[in-house]
Amino acid sequence: MYRIYVERKEGFENEALSIKSELTNFLGIDGIKNVRYLNRYDVENVTESVIKAASQRIFSEAQSDFCYFEHIPLEENDIVIAWEYLPGQYDQRADACEQCFQLLTGEKNVKVKCAKIIVLYGELTDKDVNAIQEYLINPVDQRLASLDKVADLTDESVDIKPVDVFKGFTQYNDSELKDFLSQKQMAMNFDDLKLTQEYFKNEEQRDPTETE
Repeated sequence: MYRIYVERKEGFENEALSIKSELTNFLGIDGIKNVRYLNRYDVENVTESVIKAASQRIFSEAQSDFCYFEHIPLEENDIVIAWEYLPGQYDQRADACEQCFQLLTGEKNVKVKCAKIIVLYGELTDKDVNAIQEYLINPVDQRLASLDKVADLTDESVDIKPVDVFKGFTQYNDSELKDFLSQKQMAMNFDDLKLTQEYFKNEEQRDPTETE
């Protein structure tokens, strides 16, 4: 297992500057003095020689990027926030890296997991840090990532919750159906909902799920 961090050099750090501007101007957090942005890659099933070649041929470009192995240089009061996709979510960057490794090595078993990292320096309160995390991380498909290195990249099991069924829907009378339409604030009129009810009652012969 290898860990690589990639950071843009001065003059190329557009994403870091953009994030700093957003946090300062949009969130109004004036205590931020500096923001660094990095991409983190955990790579499994490669040799040391391959990962060193990949550091320059896949992950970074010598003229524009710093490439760090295992650790990044930090100052004593730096605040580090890392985030990643939730298990089961498609990560285009990781997928592209795995395809590049296949071209580089001819092997299909290389696994890559990515995370985004910002390093903040300044006078920041816990409230400021929480606000920054909520702004940067979309809870629909992302989460805070651990700063600790994992032992392997075994896929986490995804907890898929059962979809709710609208029990009794096919037996609603017109009054109950109108109440249902109002409560759910559905983007259809009564006639559409009535037609839907008749379909599930006569064709599917069951109550529909919330997704349906």
